[in-house]
Amino acid sequence: MLHSQVLIFSLLTLATSYTSKPSTQTTFVPPSPRLAREYPPVVAVRDAGTSDSRRYILPQPTPVQSSPSSIAPTVTLHYRYYAITGVTASELRSQMSQKGLFEPHEGRRYDARTDWTVQWSYRHRYEGNQCVLQAPKTHVDVTLTYPQWKPPAGTPQSLITEWQQYIVALQHHEEGHQAHGIEAGKAVLWTLSRLPAYSSCQQLNRAANTSAQAVIKQYNQKDLAYDEATKHGYTQGANFPITSTVLR
Repeated sequence: MLHSQVLIFSLLTLATSYTSKPSTQTTFVPPSPRLAREYPPVVAVRDAGTSDSRRYILPQPTPVQSSPSSIAPTVTLHYRYYAITGVTASELRSQMSQKGLFEPHEGRRYDARTDWTVQWSYRHRYEGNQCVLQAPKTHVDVTLTYPQWKPPAGTPQSLITEWQQYIVALQHHEEGHQAHGIEAGKAVLWTLSRLPAYSSCQQLNRAANTSAQAVIKQYNQKDLAYDEATKHGYTQGANFPITSTVLR
């Protein structure tokens, strides 16, 4: 499925601080002249379409944020939906092909999409003549976007059942991308926690951000490999109509 990752990080200074083509955005926060001041992370959430709590699609929960932990990232999940209409499988397929999430890198649309962002922050301080990193934190923000269909009266039960099976498979595929985003947040946190001391905090900041970006790149590649291996979810049953041989 369509999946993109946006990299965002915030930097603490002077005692310190989500079928898929990734796009990486780097945001620098200017240094602070005040000791031990922490800048809040910048958050980017892609809002694709409307949301609704009707059934026959994935239920829409209220965004949930996990409890903070020194060894794990906090995670926020968002669910978005775009509406489609129809009373036949071909009509639903046509609607998703027209309204699905556009992937500019491939010039085509996909039925669903997962976007994740990883933000990191930390503190640093001098110990003697060495700058050390302290209290690293990461936050992962995930937005999953799905098609939403409200079966009109008289819709054949066979079509409703086929749609429900498709949505379950679609969810399974997109949750694979979601897992990559959360794993990336954990990996960035682990990487930052293992950085050595540096002769200056400027060097430490450079090493921290370079290391974190390398982790994000690694998980971008995992998303690409995942889509290639599953044919964007096709091999996992995420294809509609089920009898269709056309990849989403």
